[in-house]
Amino acid sequence: DGRLLGDEFFEPLWAEVEHLGVPFGLHGPPPNRYLKDNIAHRYHGHKGMEIVAQVLGNPFHAQTELAELIFGGVLERYPGLRVLLMEVNASWLPWLLWRMDDKWEVSAPDLDNHLSLAPSEYFRRQCYAEVEPEETTAAYVIDYLGADNLLFSTDYPHSDSAFPKAVDTFLDRPEFDADAKRKILWDNPAQLFGLQ
Repeated sequence: DGRLLGDEFFEPLWAEVEHLGVPFGLHGPPPNRYLKDNIAHRYHGHKGMEIVAQVLGNPFHAQTELAELIFGGVLERYPGLRVLLMEVNASWLPWLLWRMDDKWEVSAPDLDNHLSLAPSEYFRRQCYAEVEPEETTAAYVIDYLGADNLLFSTDYPHSDSAFPKAVDTFLDRPEFDADAKRKILWDNPAQLFGLQ
């Protein structure tokens, strides 16, 4: 209905989720294109272009959701809110976090919402993204961001899942050291979901 995640309409939701101490998971819109601004609308009905919506759709919406939560001041107002960006990979994070920091640095005096931290710091403090078993470019995310905000995702039972060899595929990745693998497979999800 034309609302953004930083709009006042959602304040009761953010307050309750923070109060409950549970993570808030965000998943891109379904392929049925219910949302007016779903990027899939652009490609619907064009021969062979449904795959473009699949490639770009969920990461695009995750980027807009993260930007709305940060620039809309939600993570500033609710420092205990923890956000999980689900089934969208993580390889886009270095670019987006750099871009948000860069634009924030020059635009901060003109923003309606006061942010006491750089955008990337809100991500580091409160957000998580998921790495899939075959996501080799996640090594760049770890180089840029570290492994503390990453979780493992198999995308099971979808047809593009690496199941039943998802964990083995991830463990065999030479791009990630043992510490990063442990954080992504266990430490980070255990912390996020209160399993420690």
